[in-house]
Amino acid sequence: MNSKYNAEIVAGALIPNESRIIARLILEGVGEIELKRLLTVENILQKRSPATAVRSAELIKKRFRFVNEDLLKIIASGNRQALMQALLIAAIKHNNLIGDFLRRSVKEKWRIFDTQIKPGDWENFLLECEQIDDTVLSWKKSTRAKLGQVVKKCLVEAGYLESATNPRITPVLLLPEIKKYLLENNEDYVLDCMTVFS
Repeated sequence: MNSKYNAEIVAGALIPNESRIIARLILEGVGEIELKRLLTVENILQKRSPATAVRSAELIKKRFRFVNEDLLKIIASGNRQALMQALLIAAIKHNNLIGDFLRRSVKEKWRIFDTQIKPGDWENFLLECEQIDDTVLSWKKSTRAKLGQVVKKCLVEAGYLESATNPRITPVLLLPEIKKYLLENNEDYVLDCMTVFS
């Protein structure tokens, strides 16, 4: 059985600068061998160790497998807001944990005029996830906590939460090019996740 949720996101939130570099290299047609050399020898991602660079790049590439060239172009050269919204699409496609938290927790709170994400909201959300995917039951307490931090960081970076220390829900309007991409590619689930405020 394929898992609906995975813990791979612990390797990083939206990682915008690294994602932009990798997107440009993919669009330029750089192959796997050359990419590995750039990561480990040239240290193009400016990481402390080659292993960390490879790990970040692997997560980014996994996310990019779920999007097409149109979104990669936005990631490679769009403005900061477009970059973040495009990366959130890729992250949601790779891991429904982010999308479902937006839909079932953030959107639901906004609907009842509660603008604060509280510490218990993440654990309550994971309890719901356990009913959907048994994989969640196997996650250690430390993994569950780390996943919560990373998911919230993704939402802070994309503008849905004010900050890590003050996780207040803030309205986000999808940029026209982002909405166009989602509609043209029939990304109904992602569109539903990201339109919290309409």
